[in-house]
Amino acid sequence: MPDEHFQTYTSRVKQYVPHHPERGDDPYYHIFNSYKERCKRLNLIKCAVCGKLDTTTDPIELHHTLCEFSMSNGVDVSLFAALHPDLHIDSDDAFQQFVEGEGNLTPLCKPHHTGDEGIHVIVYP
Repeated sequence: MPDEHFQTYTSRVKQYVPHHPERGDDPYYHIFNSYKERCKRLNLIKCAVCGKLDTTTDPIELHHTLCEFSMSNGVDVSLFAALHPDLHIDSDDAFQQFVEGEGNLTPLCKPHHTGDEGIHVIVYP
């Protein structure tokens, strides 16, 4: 049996990203910012993978977990609501609030968010 080792491979993924507004024009962006500021103020923001704490020079980022912001305009809200009945999403407005809110945000350090082995480079549905 071979010893433990790392293996390198390359994947190419073509991903459809629907039209979406710039973050500054998003009427729900204040929900995202309020949650982030509250967590920072209470010193609760740390990476969900490694536990690294937020610092001024190396801030923790918030990852949209169940639905990425840039993909939210391409989601069938009724199907999403049926798949996640515990979220009580009964309208487009409720869905957009969820996308930017606490239940859809996971704090991650830069390497675990957008780094070489971060969630944004891992191929998953």
